[in-house]
Amino acid sequence: MSLRNIFILSFVLFCLCNIGVFSIDSYIKTEVTPLGIISFEFIQTTARAGQALTAWGTRGQMAVGLSIGLDYLYILLYLIMGFAGFRLITQKLAVYSRRMAASVRWLSALCPLTGLFDLTENYSLIRILTGSQDAFWPGLAHLCALGKFTGSILCIALALMSVLYMVAFFMLRAAKS
Repeated sequence: MSLRNIFILSFVLFCLCNIGVFSIDSYIKTEVTPLGIISFEFIQTTARAGQALTAWGTRGQMAVGLSIGLDYLYILLYLIMGFAGFRLITQKLAVYSRRMAASVRWLSALCPLTGLFDLTENYSLIRILTGSQDAFWPGLAHLCALGKFTGSILCIALALMSVLYMVAFFMLRAAKS
C-alpha cells in the first residue's frame, strides 16, 4: 500500500472515529461537564471528578469508558495519519528546500509526543472512572490534556505552514517562468 493510500485510509478512519466519539459525547454532557469528554479531561480535582461521576450515573460512565476506549483507536489513527502525512509533506518539500524538509521532519517528532500525552491522559481518566480518589490522577489528566491539545495544534500548524510554503514556492517559480 502506498504512503498516500495509508494517509487517505487513516484519515477516513480518523473521521469515522471522530463521528463515533462525538455521538457518544451527548451522554457525557452535564452541568459539571458541559463540553463532554473534553470537560472531563480538564476536570483537575477529585471533588469535581466525583461530581461528574455522580451526574453521569451508570449510563454516562459507560459512555465515558467507551469514549476513552475509542480514543485509543483515535490515537493510533492520528499517529499513522501524522507519520504518513509528514512523510508525504517532507518528500514534496525536499524538492523546494532540503533544509526546510529536514526542519519539518525534525519538528514532526512532536506528533508521537502528543500521542504519549494522550495515552497517559487516557490512563489517568480510566483511574478516575474506576473510582480512584488519588488527587494525582485528575491533575495528571489535566496536564496531559494541555500537552495533547498544544501538541495537536502545533502539528496541524506545522503541516499547514509546510503546505503553504510549498504552494508559495510553486507560485513564485511559476511566476518567474
